[in-house]
Amino acid sequence: MKRTLYLILFQSLFLLTIQAQERYQWGSLPVGGAGFVSGIITCPQEKNLIYARTDVGGAYRWIDRTQSWKPLTDWLPETAASYMGVESMAIDPQEPNKLYLYCGTTYWNNGRSAILFSDDYGETFVEKAIVTNLFPANGNDNGRQSGERMAVDPNKGNILLCGSRTRGLWKSTDGGESWIRLSSATFPDNRKIAFVQYIPSSATKGNPTSEIYIGLQYKGGNNLFVSADGGDTWSPVENQTTAFMPHRCLLSNGKLYITYTDSEGPSTNGTGAIKKYHLASGVWTDISPGNYSFGEVSVDPENSENLITTTLSVWQPQGWIAGGSVTNGDQIFISTDDGLSWKNLFGTSSVSYEEPLIEWLKKSSQLHWAGSVKIDPFNRNRAFIISGNGIYMTENLWDTKPLFKMAVTDLEETVPSDLVSLPNAPVATVIYDYDGFVYHDITQYYDRHTPPMGSTTGLGVAGKNPEIMVRVAGDVYLTENGGIHWSKINKPLSTATRGWCAVSADGKIIVITLSGSPPFYTLDKGVTWTQIPGITSNNVRFFADFEKEDVFYANIGNSLYTCIYNKVTGIFEYTTVTMTGAYNNRLTIVPGWEGEIWYPRNTDGLGRIRQAHQAPLIEILPLSLVTCVGVGKAAPDKPYPSLYIWGKPENSDPVGIYRSDDEGANWVRINDDMHQFGGPGNAQFVKGDMNVYGRVYMSTVGRGIVYGEIQPGREPIQ
Repeated sequence: MKRTLYLILFQSLFLLTIQAQERYQWGSLPVGGAGFVSGIITCPQEKNLIYARTDVGGAYRWIDRTQSWKPLTDWLPETAASYMGVESMAIDPQEPNKLYLYCGTTYWNNGRSAILFSDDYGETFVEKAIVTNLFPANGNDNGRQSGERMAVDPNKGNILLCGSRTRGLWKSTDGGESWIRLSSATFPDNRKIAFVQYIPSSATKGNPTSEIYIGLQYKGGNNLFVSADGGDTWSPVENQTTAFMPHRCLLSNGKLYITYTDSEGPSTNGTGAIKKYHLASGVWTDISPGNYSFGEVSVDPENSENLITTTLSVWQPQGWIAGGSVTNGDQIFISTDDGLSWKNLFGTSSVSYEEPLIEWLKKSSQLHWAGSVKIDPFNRNRAFIISGNGIYMTENLWDTKPLFKMAVTDLEETVPSDLVSLPNAPVATVIYDYDGFVYHDITQYYDRHTPPMGSTTGLGVAGKNPEIMVRVAGDVYLTENGGIHWSKINKPLSTATRGWCAVSADGKIIVITLSGSPPFYTLDKGVTWTQIPGITSNNVRFFADFEKEDVFYANIGNSLYTCIYNKVTGIFEYTTVTMTGAYNNRLTIVPGWEGEIWYPRNTDGLGRIRQAHQAPLIEILPLSLVTCVGVGKAAPDKPYPSLYIWGKPENSDPVGIYRSDDEGANWVRINDDMHQFGGPGNAQFVKGDMNVYGRVYMSTVGRGIVYGEIQPGREPIQ
C-alpha cells in the first residue's frame, strides 16, 4: 500500500470585494409538515387569527386567504437558534395584534431563552427579556404539548404569567420586560407547570384579573391551584384528582374542562381523564370517554354543549382513508351533550380523510401525539388538531362524517440530514423522521423514500450515474433508477445503525460508515463487505469524487485521506496530506472537476484542494469566518461553479449566506436579516444547485431545508 504525503500550502492573497447585497426570494423544500407541532392557539376577538408553535421549527401564523402558514421566526440569527423551540404562545385579548412567545432550547446557544414580543401579528419581534437564568425554556422537551404555560391578563394587558419547567411560576407587570417569581413553595423547582388559566369575569377591564388557575405536570399530590388575589397567594383546588397530571385547560360557560395524562408526553402510557369543574359550585364531573390520556377539549362557539377532544399517544386503528392503509394513532371524540356521552369518530367509522396535495400522505396518514385541538371561534365547522407530523384540519366537523386533510402548506418543520444536487439530475434529500425525497421540481410535493426507515442520516449519489443512490438509516437501501424503486441490501455490521455513505462516480463501489464503526466497502451491492484497510478510526465520513471512478476522500485527524481502489490488486490504496484547521467532517467535492475539494476552516478561512486525486495542492482563502461551504452552477460566462458559504468574508460583515462567482475572489451576501433561519443547524450544510445558477439550499435546526434564488427580473451581480 502506498503512503505518500503531499503538503503544498498556499496562503492566497485574495482581494475580498464585498458587493451590494443581492435580492433573493426564499422558500422551503416542500415536505408537507412532517414535524411535531406542539401547540395551536386561536383568537376569539379577531377572525382567522391563529398561531401554531413547533418544537424545533419556530412559530407560524395562519393565512386564511391562501390556506397556508407564514413562518414568523425565520429572522432568528444563529446566535439565537435556540428560540426555534417555542415553549408557549400568548395573544393579548384586548389588543390581538400583540403576540408573546416564550422560547428556548437547552442544547442550542447554551440554553438561551427569552420572551419575544410582537405588536404587528408576528411580522417583527423584539426580545423583551432574556430569561435563561430566571426560568429557562426547552421547547423540545417532554411535556411540550401542554399549555399554554404563558398567558396575558385578559383585563390588564401589561400583566403576564409564565410557568416554567424548572423554576416555577413568574409574573411580569410591565409587558414582559421584567419578571418576579411567585410562591416558590407552591410552585417549587423542577415541577413543571402545564397551563395558566385566567378567569376574565373576576375583574373589570383595566383592573388585574384576580382569579387564576395553575395546573402542574405532576401526580401523586396537589396539581391544580387557584388564586383569588391575582397570584399573591395560592390554594389547592378542593377534590381535585391526583392520580393523573393536568395537561390542558379550557374555560367555557363558567366551567373548566381539564384533560389529564399519566405522563408528560408526547409519549404516554395511554391512561388519564377529562374532568369538568364548575367554577360557581366547585363541583367536579368526570366526563372521560374512556380510560385514555387526553389532549384537549374545545367547544363549539355557537353551542357550548358541543365538544371535541382527542386522545394523546393512544395507538388504535384509524381506517379513514378510502383505499388506503390502516394506521394506528390517536382517536377523535365528539359530544353534543356537554360530555355526558361521546362518539369516537374512528370507532364508528364516522370520519374520513382525503389529502389533495401531499403525495406521501395521500394513502397513509397517521394522526398521533394529538395534544391540542381547537375549533375555530368564528367557524364552528372548522377545527385544527396538532400532530407529530403537522396539523390536521376539517371544515365540516359537525357533519355526519367530517372530512379531514392536512393543513401544513408552508409549515415545514423537519430536521435535515443531507442534500445532493448534481448536473442533469433531480435534487435528493434525506431527513430525520420521514426519510427524505427526490425533487424533480422543488416547488412540488413528492413521495418519500420507500420503503421507509424514518430518520435517515446518509445519502450517496453516483456522480456520473445519478440514477444510482444509497441511503442509510437503520438499514441500507439502494436504487438504480433514481429513487423509483429502492432495494434493501445487507449492511456491513448487523448491529450498527445510521451513519454515512458514498457511491463511486460510476456507481460500482459503495462505502459506508455506520455509527461507532470503521468504514467498509462493497463491490457487489452489499453481498459482501470489506473493511477499508489502513483506516483504524471509527465514524469516518467518506466522500466520492464525482468525476474519477474509484476515488474517495475523508478528513481524518485534520489530514485528507485520498483512497483509490486499485482494480489490479483488489485493495484500496491511500495517500495523506495535512489540512490543518478543517472545521468539520464535511468536504465539498466539486462536480465536473476532478480532484477539486473545498472545506470550511471556521475562523481560519476557506480551504481549497486541487488535484486531490493525484498530488494535492492546498490553498487558504483568508476569510473571516466559514463554517459551511458548497458549490452550485456557474454564473453565466463563468467556467467555474459558484461558491456558497455560511459565515462572513470580513470581520465587519454580518454572518450570513454569501456567494462568489469567481472562485472566492469576491463575495456578495445573498440572504438578509429577515432570512437567517437560525443558521445551518445540525446538518451544517449550504449547497448550491448544480442546474440553476444562484439557487442555494441550507439546512436548519428544524425549519426543514430552506432555499433561496435570485428574484425574477433582477440581473445577477457580476
